[in-house]
Amino acid sequence: MKSINQVLDELNRNGWSPVSYKHHPHHIKTAIKTSRLRPAAKQCFANSQKCVAAQEVVELKYAEGIVLTDIGFPIVHAWVVDADGIDHDLTLNPKPKIICKKIYDKHEVRKKLIETKFYSNLDAEWCHFMHLAVQLNLPIDLPFEKIQELVNSTIGG
Repeated sequence: MKSINQVLDELNRNGWSPVSYKHHPHHIKTAIKTSRLRPAAKQCFANSQKCVAAQEVVELKYAEGIVLTDIGFPIVHAWVVDADGIDHDLTLNPKPKIICKKIYDKHEVRKKLIETKFYSNLDAEWCHFMHLAVQLNLPIDLPFEKIQELVNSTIGG
């Protein structure tokens, strides 16, 4: 029988890397444990959607949007939001700066998972255009249709 360290080493060689969650408040740790989630690096959509979709103990919502990494690079990312509206990142530590976000309840997450059968952003078009707008230094506090127009006119689309 393999030891836990041997199993983790094998998983790491195959691209899976566990993420520490001991820094989270008690209710988020409870949500992670009761959803039987083992947060993994580079799996923000899966980490957050699994936790929200399976959750019956802690009230959580799913959020996705654009964040700045600790080196200042904008990325499309996902995290969870608790009942008090506080953002909790299950993948990145330290928590990145949130530029913009959309929030979904667990029923929307479950519906999308049933439809697609895999973990990815729930609104790919919104994420794509918002990511481009941030990269192009365009305003992001406009209606989405206007952001689309600005992005398309800027890149010649």
